[in-house]
Parts: sequence; C-alpha cells; structure tokens
Amino acid sequence: MKNDHNILLAKILTNPTETTWAQAYTTLNFYIALSIELGDSPKDEEKEKEPIAVFGKEILERIQREFFALDEKTLDSVKKAVETVVENISKDTKYSIVLATIVKDMLYIVIGSGGHVIINRDDKIGNIATGEEGKVTAFSGLMQSNDV
Repeated sequence: MKNDHNILLAKILTNPTETTWAQAYTTLNFYIALSIELGDSPKDEEKEKEPIAVFGKEILERIQREFFALDEKTLDSVKKAVETVVENISKDTKYSIVLATIVKDMLYIVIGSGGHVIINRDDKIGNIATGEEGKVTAFSGLMQSNDV
C-alpha cells in the first residue's frame, strides 16, 4: 500500500540556555521533537565541560540509530528503541521525546516522559497522545487523508 501521509513541516521554537536545549527533526516518515533540561544535582566533570547542545544532539543521534536499525517498524519495536535511549539519560536530566512515524496508514507515536500530540481532523483539534513523566508510552491510530 502506498503511503501518502508525508508531513513536511516540524518546528520547535526555543530559547536555549546553558541548561536547556530542544530540536525538531524530520526525515521521510520519521518525526521527533526532543527537549532536555539539565538538573540541579552535581554533574560529573566530563558532562560539565560538554555544552548541552552536544548532549542533546547525541540523544537525537542515538534515537535515529535505534529507529533506523529496526528490521520491522512496529509500535512495540519503536517503543523499545526509545526505551533503549532513555535508559542512558541521567536521572537528574528532564527530557521530553515525542517520536512519530507512519507505517502504511498507521500513525505510531512514542512519548518519552512529558509530551503531547495534537491532531487536526475534519476542522476539529484534539489531543490524541499524552506522555507520562518518567515513562515511555506508545499510541497508534489509523491516519485519515486530511489529518494535520
């Protein structure tokens, strides 16, 4: 079945600081919104020298590697890929990962920690997925032709 659901725009506007960073990334049918905030607890000297943008980009790259290494992209396998990345994020780092992918006509959404996905369907706007702090949750649903 041909996949005609290609979202062409993803944007996050941020005000990066020394302790916060965010980015949106899109390619093919793979969409990520990622934000991180370093905690107040003491950090090891190596992380102290590393700018948060470098740390954020490392997380983003790990998510991409885990996702694109999947032989079969199912909701469970995509969720496991995000869980693998989240396991390596320090407990004192706040993060939000929202990953979406379209397989055939199904939309898979995986949220690491906090995050929301809102859809516009038939001129109605609604929240279709909400993450839970400190957990990786997964959602799926059938796409319709005019979904935004």
